Amino acid sequence: MRPLGSILLCAALTGAGLPALGQMCPANSVSPGDPCPGAASSSCGSFPAACPAGATTVSGGGSAAAIQNAINAASPGAVICVQPGVYTGRIDFKGKAVTVMSPTALSATLDGGGSGPVVSFTSGEGYASVLTGFQIINGAATGGGGISIINASPTIRNCLVANNTATGYAYSRGGGAAISGKWSAPTIRCTTFQGNHADYKGGGLEADYSSHPYLYFDTFQGNSAPYGGGVGVEWNGLASISDSLILNNSAYGDGGGLHVKTQFGTTLVRRTVIAGNTAPGSGGGMWVAAGFATVLNSVFDGNSASHGAGVASGYGSSVNVESSILVNSPSTDATLAVGSGDLAVGSSLLNSFNLFAANSGPNFTGTALNNQILTTPVSFVGCYCLPAGSPAIGSGMPIYLFDNAYNGQPNDMGAHGGPTASP
Repeated sequence: MRPLGSILLCAALTGAGLPALGQMCPANSVSPGDPCPGAASSSCGSFPAACPAGATTVSGGGSAAAIQNAINAASPGAVICVQPGVYTGRIDFKGKAVTVMSPTALSATLDGGGSGPVVSFTSGEGYASVLTGFQIINGAATGGGGISIINASPTIRNCLVANNTATGYAYSRGGGAAISGKWSAPTIRCTTFQGNHADYKGGGLEADYSSHPYLYFDTFQGNSAPYGGGVGVEWNGLASISDSLILNNSAYGDGGGLHVKTQFGTTLVRRTVIAGNTAPGSGGGMWVAAGFATVLNSVFDGNSASHGAGVASGYGSSVNVESSILVNSPSTDATLAVGSGDLAVGSSLLNSFNLFAANSGPNFTGTALNNQILTTPVSFVGCYCLPAGSPAIGSGMPIYLFDNAYNGQPNDMGAHGGPTASP
């Protein structure tokens, strides 16, 4: 039987019109070899062909208790190598600095069976507590149906978190993962969150209560919640989202792709594609309410909402959208929009060196303009890479500190321009 992960990943890439696993910008782009965003990026690497020497091996599928027993018995630095199969139940790292891995991508499945978080990091785990290569499915909890992280900073990479639910409480958050507490600074890399749901906020992932996750080369697709269908950030966090895909998520209220409410924190989004997300209220791509956010070198494509199809700001928020491309967005008011009436009080949206094309209605309304704003046709090749002659080339923020990493030339708009740093 074909692994669930392969099916979902292929569906994600096909639906977004993106290249296959491991591909980069093509030769006919101006940035050939630049990694594609998302969990299928060439930056996500490959898996070992076998368990490493000295690892404790768990095999045969069946109960997740076998994995838990190996964790309980492990010494710091140990590697627990889980062979292909479906393991039903839940695991808890219990503060252990160990690596729990699958030797081939997504061949081992942790099935929560609808009972509690599938994986828990709630005992002060640090970056040496590593989970890699798993499918994490069918969890259900009031917070973090798939993964629960409370005051811990583990490393999660190359996983698929799918069909999990945050439910059972009026404010259930984080269907795929919930991250909470000021000591939480997990790194989540090359991981797909797909088909998860939260009854309140953060269908794919929720970060709140001063947590500050680092999300690199991740994909959030087809998740849902009343607020923040893909990602929710709330209560003073410092979330960083880079080189990622936020695709086809839906909110029943506001923030189809992202919902940000960080009064004493901020959310940074860079080199990320936010496409096909929907919300009947505000912010099809991103809604910032009573918070702060910066979006650099990103693409908003085909998001929809009644107010602010791409990005909307309200309730005293401050948002900066810079060196980005915003296209194909239907909205009853504008693609970038500051709220009206009570929503507008104290709110601002800085609209800097962006490109707009093929949007219905105005491109922007109520925003503070910063110099060059292009409204011209734009095309892409490969994974939102720019072809030669694109009006987005060299048209981003014209300060040398924002020059492209790949050629040292002035900043290109979009998800393949600007400076980068190794995550």
